[in-house]
Amino acid sequence: MPHYLLDMLSHYWPAVTLALAIVIYAWRAGGWVGVTRVQISHINEKIDKLADDFKALNTRVDKLYDRLFLRPSQSVTQSLSPISLSDYGKKISQDIDAPSLAKQYVNVLQDKSVGMNPYQIQELCFAFDRDELIKDMEEHDKDNFTKVTTCAFQEGIAVETITRVIGILMRDILLEQAGHAHTAVDDHAPRASDS
Repeated sequence: MPHYLLDMLSHYWPAVTLALAIVIYAWRAGGWVGVTRVQISHINEKIDKLADDFKALNTRVDKLYDRLFLRPSQSVTQSLSPISLSDYGKKISQDIDAPSLAKQYVNVLQDKSVGMNPYQIQELCFAFDRDELIKDMEEHDKDNFTKVTTCAFQEGIAVETITRVIGILMRDILLEQAGHAHTAVDDHAPRASDS
């Protein structure tokens, strides 16, 4: 039998070599396909990250546009110290019933604000209105989400500009609860527990 096998190999060596080459090529091609799939997966992850970064950049550009090109009459805040609502901000506040929204959402920040100085309370409220408020409304309070986004659309301003009105009112509520005057926001002195 081995002799028969050697005879067959000697007569048909080109076919055997070709079959062996095809098997090796197919095995290597399979490895290449696997590597390519991994590379494509990495490329898709990078594209997704770029899309998220682009959305964040777009939001920042919108905010910058609002700050640079809105007429002063369209600013919801006054640059006075402490930051307060402008006449336009008061109109927006009335349009969306911001005082009731501030009362509704201030509970989220009450425990976090304990022991903070006025400036820290303001920053806490501004971070919440910028980063979390509209997302929370969209998930749990569709009516107010619709009210706020409709107001932003009708006024031609960013939603974050509208939520800043709510943030200022939340700050005022927390300052009052902590026994601070609204003008105390500029008091950057560290708390007694910070020293």
